[in-house]
Amino acid sequence: MPQPCPPDARAIERSGRCRFFRWIGCQVDPAFARLGANLDTLDRLLGQPALAVVPHLPEPEPGPTALRLATPALLRALTAPA
Repeated sequence: MPQPCPPDARAIERSGRCRFFRWIGCQVDPAFARLGANLDTLDRLLGQPALAVVPHLPEPEPGPTALRLATPALLRALTAPA
């Protein structure tokens, strides 16, 4: 089954529901082919690199998942003045 195309940042902004800032990826399938190429495509389509990419975690728990999100880019984004 083909996957839907992700919206680009302009479409997110036009929706009026939220302001697009950056994005976070999550690898749901541990055997996902071409992960790097897909992340590059999302960077290009969304116009911003990911703040974090959480790898597949066989037993996703809040603590280990949160540690994967604690990237310098995300921490800077959360503490930057609006």
